[in-house]
Amino acid sequence: MKSIKRRRRVRLVPLWHKALSQRKLEAVVNGDGFNDVLDDLVAFTGLTPAQVMERVRRTPHNHYQSEFRWHSPRDHSELSWYYRVTYGYLFGNAAHPYWSKLDFLDPGIGPVLDYGGGVGNNVITLAERGFDVHYTEISVIQESFLRFRAARRGLDIEIIEPYADGAFDPVGCIHDPFGAIILQDVLEHVPDYQILLGHLIAHVKPGGYIIENSPFNQLAPSIDIHLSAAVPLESTMRGMTPIADGIWQRIE
Repeated sequence: MKSIKRRRRVRLVPLWHKALSQRKLEAVVNGDGFNDVLDDLVAFTGLTPAQVMERVRRTPHNHYQSEFRWHSPRDHSELSWYYRVTYGYLFGNAAHPYWSKLDFLDPGIGPVLDYGGGVGNNVITLAERGFDVHYTEISVIQESFLRFRAARRGLDIEIIEPYADGAFDPVGCIHDPFGAIILQDVLEHVPDYQILLGHLIAHVKPGGYIIENSPFNQLAPSIDIHLSAAVPLESTMRGMTPIADGIWQRIE
């Protein structure tokens, strides 16, 4: 008797049953700090404004989780590949405005690096304020979007490709000293994050800052793609002194 192959059942994760509130959606459209990101998305993607809005308003956690579960990364290399090709973050990160925690910085601090800078709302705002800004991001589509946005505005933003010696290396690609390094929603996605952080600390100028908001103090990831820290953040911040919530300074 001929065997019957069973079809693999794929569970579809609904994306629309939860969405950004109307208040938050109006903030993305009209609020400060978004740098006309919706207009940029329309021009960049070729989608209509309604189609862009439909994608942005999906609850980001649902958006990320469904794509993450589809890729089902099993090791560090597959996790990196997921982050490099994800489209969900393009729309999800559009709902993240410029980070007001950065307001204490002064352009005189020197070069500022936004590591894992997403759609670029931070670097665009800082560049328009006269900062020497650098940006790196392993997401190919978000990096392309940032290049597009910078060109539209005539902004000089230094984009650091995540490669070193001809290979993908988002750690070794950083080799210049910075007055400040921004890590917004980054470290909780990085396996063995202390290796990256140790490298970045070594590239902070004396008197410079690391500004971060990792959730490692709770050790309770909110979604699958958030990782718990095997090494406490405080023990990794060697050479850095906490001066405010999430702001560390190199005092030498």
